Amino acid sequence: MTKIMVVDDEFIVRVGIRSIVNWEEYGYTMAAEAASGRDALEKIAQYHPRIVLTDLVMENMDGFELIQTCTEQYPEISFIVLSSYNDFENVRRAMKLGVRDYIFKPTITADEILRVLNEVSSGREFSDHPQKQQLDNVIRENLHAIKYNMLCKCMDAALDEQDVLSQFKALGLRLDLTSPFCLLCLSINDFEKQLLSGEFKDVQLIKISMENIIYEALDKNRRMEVFNYEKGAMLVFFNIGPDPGIPVFNHFIPADAKAESEELYEYPNLKNEFSRIREYVKRYLGLDISGTLSPIITEIKKLPEMIKICEDTLRQRTAAAELVPYNGGQRNEIALAREYVAKHLGEKIGVQEIAALVGMSESYFSHLFKKETGVSFVDYVNRIKMEMAAKLLENSRLKVADVAERMGIDNSNYFSVLFKKVMGNSPQEFRGKIKE
Repeated sequence: MTKIMVVDDEFIVRVGIRSIVNWEEYGYTMAAEAASGRDALEKIAQYHPRIVLTDLVMENMDGFELIQTCTEQYPEISFIVLSSYNDFENVRRAMKLGVRDYIFKPTITADEILRVLNEVSSGREFSDHPQKQQLDNVIRENLHAIKYNMLCKCMDAALDEQDVLSQFKALGLRLDLTSPFCLLCLSINDFEKQLLSGEFKDVQLIKISMENIIYEALDKNRRMEVFNYEKGAMLVFFNIGPDPGIPVFNHFIPADAKAESEELYEYPNLKNEFSRIREYVKRYLGLDISGTLSPIITEIKKLPEMIKICEDTLRQRTAAAELVPYNGGQRNEIALAREYVAKHLGEKIGVQEIAALVGMSESYFSHLFKKETGVSFVDYVNRIKMEMAAKLLENSRLKVADVAERMGIDNSNYFSVLFKKVMGNSPQEFRGKIKE
């Protein structure tokens, strides 16, 4: 029997690994478990395992220090990393220390862990998979998660720009963040409502399918990368510039310098490509999507602001069947109305007071708001209020009546009806599904 050992500070993970398969049936025996690197070192000296499956981030000696120490003291031990960290730097660092393979805990299966153990115990990892090739395999198999982690780093207020740039280069991504780029934000319409209704059986599979469709539909000459973003959104980054064969934004002009009747941008072929993406997503996945395009971005630190702009635009344009300009191009009156709504969600908000605020008649303001945003002002206010109510229901223990009151609605029954109309579930059903 080949002795194996599990090192993880989460009890449930150790139990899960121990129980995932009948080890003896496949020639292995669970020699020991440990909750930290220091605990593992003591038990390694006692039980002499041949293979150690270890987490990386632990107190009282982390996985990196454990691997490095054992490489010197017990060179015969093979290490396999178990981690929830979808982080390229952790992958690369662990591989440099001599780790044989890397498995993400959230996706681990009995077949996968047996395959890895069999390869390691037979020694094939040494002969058939040199370190660089093994690292390339791990990156390729987990590229979606690694790219998402890199996107999160770009959104971090404590952004280390050089670290992000070096990771992009190391991964061989086609996007050059040191050159001007734009952001195409695509969102599944009514994603949260469909998610709560149970229509989405496998969200990750849908997002991966969307990513493949986007790559297929977009111009192959573009320097671009697709990133899986939060909830039902996908982000497409693509460079603009003078390179031959790369589509260029020839006429980007700030919004305040253009006539009201003109479009904010001219983007060669992009509208046709977006229409093709919408068509494919509808045909193959049965989903409707909307999209918006950011202005030109020249600094990574501007990315969070640009994504926020795109998200705000798509929140209003859920029924859009076109690629719509970003919010920075809307009329000042509409921007002022939206800003007022955001600051007064706990109050009753009527068309009359907003029209007076922006100096328009009620009828003209209502017409203009729907023309600019694609939804009526009343529907917009209700949606924003219900989205905030959903966050309160998810993240607090407030009673439904209290949440209604915080949204400026005195009648809790009316609030429940409105919530179900907007979100697809009653407040009680919503909370129940969140708990599930």
